[in-house]
Amino acid sequence: MKNFKTMLLATAAVLVVGTGVASKPAQAFDTVDWTWNKLVTENVIKDVNITVDSHPSGMVEIEKIQAQIGNVTATSEVHDITNNPPQSGTGGTADISIPISLEAFYDPNQVNNPVQSMTVLTPGFTDGNATGFDDQIGSIFHLAFDLHGTVEVTPTTAQDAVDLPVILSTATAVGNNQTIESSVMVELHDGQFLFGGFSPNTDTGSIEELTAATNGINNSHTQTAALLTLAGAMGLITPAEITATSDVSNILNASIDSSATAVGNNMDVTLAASTAADALMIADITQYSFADISATSTVSDITVNNYANMAALTGPLVSSKATAVGNNFSVKVSSPIIP
Repeated sequence: MKNFKTMLLATAAVLVVGTGVASKPAQAFDTVDWTWNKLVTENVIKDVNITVDSHPSGMVEIEKIQAQIGNVTATSEVHDITNNPPQSGTGGTADISIPISLEAFYDPNQVNNPVQSMTVLTPGFTDGNATGFDDQIGSIFHLAFDLHGTVEVTPTTAQDAVDLPVILSTATAVGNNQTIESSVMVELHDGQFLFGGFSPNTDTGSIEELTAATNGINNSHTQTAALLTLAGAMGLITPAEITATSDVSNILNASIDSSATAVGNNMDVTLAASTAADALMIADITQYSFADISATSTVSDITVNNYANMAALTGPLVSSKATAVGNNFSVKVSSPIIP
């Protein structure tokens, strides 16, 4: 009986958020009734006359639902990046190629013909601690000495900071996302719903209690949001985990741009009307999130050396951004300039 009850609850919730299978083709706009009731008590004296006479050149009419059930995770990791520019200053090491001419004198009367003296003929260089011998086996003459002299090393300058490489790390996790752009009139009935899943706990509620509590709500999206809210309070559904993580560490000589963005529900509607009559939008929007939403941007162990003119950077050396949003809705309506 308990398993049957769980099935009823899960089935009802799925049907409510629009993921069930209909027995006949969906005809969303056969009948659409939107009712907004407002009871306000106020004392205001005002004289307002509004006359609307609109003849739009076209119309976008949408009735839609988005349902995200489950966890959403985005992770970007960057580690152990090293950039080695030329070092500045007069010290350090340098590759040289100098031909050396020398004379070595040995004693042919002794075993292995040991070297007795040596003279470096290349100008600017002298020898020291000259030793050597002829092994008389492989026709190899072994010679060791210290070469003394001065080698000029052209000093290098520090790299300009404008040449500093950029490491970009971005993580974005979104439950429901929607973008609508139109140049004609828009009528929109839209719902976005987000939760983690169905809980095995069915001891504290029933399908009868849920339906009874939401009876009388004549907006299907509002009713869905109310039902899911009650289901969450009764422990019948679980919160979603919407997580975005950007982790950058152990970077040598690079600028860092790290961002992490986690969004439950996002909607952006832009109406750039082609005519003055098209600058008309009618919208009924519902957004619902039952979720733990987190965004983390971590930047650590960043080292910069041998770079000058840091003020020339077009942006910051390190940029770290983390944004977590439950529900976000943006609407823009613009009308053409009437001459």
